[in-house]
Amino acid sequence: EVVVSTRTTMVFRWRRPESQGLTPITNYEPYRDDGMGGDYAKVDDLPTSYSEPTTGVSVVDNEYKYTGLVTGRRYNFFVSSCNKRGCKSGEVFGPIIAAAPPDMPIPLRVITTSSSPPLIHLTWTAPDNGGAPISKTEIERDDGHAGFFSLLTTVFPPNTTYMDESVEAGLTYRYRFRVYNRPSDQHELPSEYSYVSTFVAAGVPSRPDMPVLVANSKTQIEIRWEKPSSNGADIYQFIVRRDDGLGSP
Repeated sequence: EVVVSTRTTMVFRWRRPESQGLTPITNYEPYRDDGMGGDYAKVDDLPTSYSEPTTGVSVVDNEYKYTGLVTGRRYNFFVSSCNKRGCKSGEVFGPIIAAAPPDMPIPLRVITTSSSPPLIHLTWTAPDNGGAPISKTEIERDDGHAGFFSLLTTVFPPNTTYMDESVEAGLTYRYRFRVYNRPSDQHELPSEYSYVSTFVAAGVPSRPDMPVLVANSKTQIEIRWEKPSSNGADIYQFIVRRDDGLGSP
């Protein structure tokens, strides 16, 4: 199995053989191809006491860090176990693309919101894929009451939009998402979560009615108007415009 993957390295862990014959295992021999369908080549010779501090684990006699890989190439790997009588090859693992997890995506953006019907239409930009094709996007959302995040939906490429119609008008929702790439059929690598985006399930306020004259003087004009429908969110300001009194816009 893959323990850690970057654009140019992979750390593998394998299951120790159940039977070692009449003599114990003395060493392991990791092999890989060139990522382009070429022949396999032995890349190291590991005693059973082998240790690789950079993997960050204390017991790694059945782990190995393959280095010098080329991002985007599809590699095949296997490990041979050896004792004094010879070596036996393990199963081939691959093909697997040399890739890191995708970059952390920028936050979700909104295309439109509405209170009738209640909806929040989301969009996003796919981040750098880390060297392997993006396989899916997971969007999480809270309950509109600042609760816990839970999985809202999974979106598959090439789609980069989602219409959330499970919202309630007037509530404020928090969203985050992450993307996965797929270096092989056996595993996917997730990005970090995006920063949180916040949107209200509301539409644009209705158009105000014509203002009504209340009072006027030589230098002042007082008007009033009826408050229009807010369409799901509080109206926080009114913008009043006038011309210059000479007919100009």
